[in-house]
Amino acid sequence: MKEESPREHDPYQNLKVISAVNTGDFESDPFASFLPSKPSRVLDLPDFEDDFYKQLLDWNPQTNKIAVGLSDSVYLWDHRSKKSEFLHEFRVQEELCSLKWDPSGSQLAFGMSSGQVQIWDVHRKCLVSDFWTHDLRIGALDWTRNGLFSGSKDTQIRFFDPRSIQPTALEFQCHSRQILNLKVSPRDGLNLLSCGNDSQVFVTDLRRHESPMF
Repeated sequence: MKEESPREHDPYQNLKVISAVNTGDFESDPFASFLPSKPSRVLDLPDFEDDFYKQLLDWNPQTNKIAVGLSDSVYLWDHRSKKSEFLHEFRVQEELCSLKWDPSGSQLAFGMSSGQVQIWDVHRKCLVSDFWTHDLRIGALDWTRNGLFSGSKDTQIRFFDPRSIQPTALEFQCHSRQILNLKVSPRDGLNLLSCGNDSQVFVTDLRRHESPMF
């Protein structure tokens, strides 16, 4: 795959910090018993879409980088260096609905309106794999150590290992309406939390591959 080149005269190339405050002891003491009254940074995100069914912002704790979808493009902002960079611009017929960092911070997964999942290498700025996993838009994603879960408007939750030739390994249908959010238990990766537009939240034991426990 060809590497992405920055767009000329890109209006979003430098996501601006529009305000910053000194948080003092709060940053040096993460166990402080109070919360700051003001944010430490406020980013200007032009054309950030106000859509309840999309997840277009994610922070990777390993690299301290934020990924954000703005209009038809994806940008990265480095919390340490306070610099931003352009990653990718989608074609006219493509619509980004969700994005999620992998645990290492080296790859980003994109859920598209077409039901496609794209996985991008953020260092080389290139597409490394893509799968058609759903019939409708993908509004929720979450990684495990072994692969990626995707949740769609088609009410399905699917898991696949991007390294596999046959990507879809598991399939769940616990919700009667579209999937809004997914989260794998961070400590052991053995349970999947899912929330749907049917106003229900389920916890599924991934070892049994059975109906949700709650």
